[in-house]
Amino acid sequence: MAPVFSLENIHRQYLYCRRRKRNTINALRFEYHLEENLLKLQEALQRKTYEPSRSVCFVVTRPKLREIFAADFRDRVVHHILVDYLEKVWEPCFIHDSYACRRGKGTHRAVKRLQSFMRKVSHNHTRRAYFMQLDIRGFFFSIHKEILYEIIAKRIKNEAILWLARTVIFHAYDGYTTSLPLDYIVEQDILMAYRMNDVDLPPERGAPFQLVAESRLGYKWIKWITEIELSDDVDYKGFWESRGFSNDAYVE
Repeated sequence: MAPVFSLENIHRQYLYCRRRKRNTINALRFEYHLEENLLKLQEALQRKTYEPSRSVCFVVTRPKLREIFAADFRDRVVHHILVDYLEKVWEPCFIHDSYACRRGKGTHRAVKRLQSFMRKVSHNHTRRAYFMQLDIRGFFFSIHKEILYEIIAKRIKNEAILWLARTVIFHAYDGYTTSLPLDYIVEQDILMAYRMNDVDLPPERGAPFQLVAESRLGYKWIKWITEIELSDDVDYKGFWESRGFSNDAYVE
């Protein structure tokens, strides 16, 4: 058995994971049957049958418009297992002035470091100095997953970690379903988008088609559409609807 998949390590990563998520509904559900869930997760990891659950997608507008994918709590525990191992290998390779998602770093330390550079370059604010703030649009969606895995595989020889890294990186979205009433589709002139700003929709953004369902919540905006079914089952429930989400999904 790989030590990274020991019950002791999984429980330790669970404790790290819950520190800022303990009052969320997914964390509470996981904790309610904690021992059973930990044992099932260990079994899935050991047998290599683990597959990531579906993420919750939502949009934030501040400080700018961004699409966010929030992982299920169980998957967050797995992320902690993977990061805890990879961190020991990759942390010594990073430059000092890289502050995102690193222990002992963060936004506040980055600002303090910038301020120290500004004082130095400006001779304690007696000369004009400049800094540039940049953001790469769609950075995480643009990462080439095969190249990322190859980079990891060059330094990691632990077969269990390599399997887990590939499983997490190549998370499949097939099988997701949802539904909308035919009257709504006809009345709203509903769209199935295949292009955005005159550019073909890339696979990571929902190709071949994404549904544009105005006045409905995000889980109705289904991506990666490959099949449409006309049904007389007015009570049909899709992936999230069968888990308690509203079948109407109106934006209030």
